[in-house]
Amino acid sequence: MFLKSILSKFNGVLILGTHKNLLIKVKKANLIEFFDDKKNWTEEKVKHGRPWTIDELRLKSNLDLHKLWFVLHKERNMLLTMEEIYTRKGIPMPSHERVAKVDESMENLLAVVEERNIAYNLLETGETKKLVPYRRYNSFGHIQYYKQREYLVPWYLNRMWKLKYHYKKIPVIYFYDIQINSI
Repeated sequence: MFLKSILSKFNGVLILGTHKNLLIKVKKANLIEFFDDKKNWTEEKVKHGRPWTIDELRLKSNLDLHKLWFVLHKERNMLLTMEEIYTRKGIPMPSHERVAKVDESMENLLAVVEERNIAYNLLETGETKKLVPYRRYNSFGHIQYYKQREYLVPWYLNRMWKLKYHYKKIPVIYFYDIQINSI
């Protein structure tokens, strides 16, 4: 009861605490955030922007990219909710290309983050930390390439993996040019 009276006085924003330059606010979240503005419900065309390009995203800081990811995710959830409502009612969704533009922006953002991770790992360790496919024999005796994945339990400790996949990795053999001098 007390919290509701405080939230109503501050228009749904409650200040939890402050510390120098840090201000923590909690906004009253409603399910209405999953829906588009009411003025757009009856429109045939809705104004929207273009997707974020990779070049624009490269100029942003990591914190800005993190915030933008959540804004795009929230927008995508809202658009998918509205798309579901419009399909249930049998009405065409206004400016349905907005979903594709948000998806393109999210893909571009992931590409920029991956570029930064590769650059950071190259700088720190000299490796890209990408998982390299390896060769092993399949059940027919042919060599097949497999992509490495990370697991919760390592393969050598996982009893079920040993029972199911008893194939062995092909050892990597490096051939060096050896010059033999004749006597």
